[in-house]
Amino acid sequence: GLGFRDFRIFNRALLARQAWRLITRPDSLCTQVLKAKYYPNGYLEDIVFSGNDSQTWHAIHHGLELLKKGLIWRVGNVERICIWRDPWIPRPTSYRPITPRATCRLRRVSELLDDNGRWRTDLLQQHFLAPDVQCILSIKASPRQLENVLSWAPDTRGVFSVRSVYKL
Repeated sequence: GLGFRDFRIFNRALLARQAWRLITRPDSLCTQVLKAKYYPNGYLEDIVFSGNDSQTWHAIHHGLELLKKGLIWRVGNVERICIWRDPWIPRPTSYRPITPRATCRLRRVSELLDDNGRWRTDLLQQHFLAPDVQCILSIKASPRQLENVLSWAPDTRGVFSVRSVYKL
């Protein structure tokens, strides 16, 4: 009622904003310094944190864990997006396939597209359950092979805000 916030949750939302900035602003000095020290050969959203890092890095870890609950890939050239690990299917629960991986050898979303950037329905129907196929086919794949974009799924426009993280 009075507009008071849970400061613990609000602090985590602010830490998520810091993690969002590290992902979306790769040319900033802060991002370059942290990348050189903690994830020189990869991407922030893919790293595994160790126990002996600085307090600042641990704080960013807490924000990143919250941030990962709402990140979704907007499919472009799909070379980087992993089918089974990355959030890329527009479904509000997990953004990942509900189909069990089983013995499927496909690893990247790019393997599900033909040379013209259209979904290979034969592969989709062979390896995925019907609800996944339906969701995947709803994604408009681009024949121009635009760049993949990380987006904020809780917002309809894909725009990150501390308010939407707080609600999440």
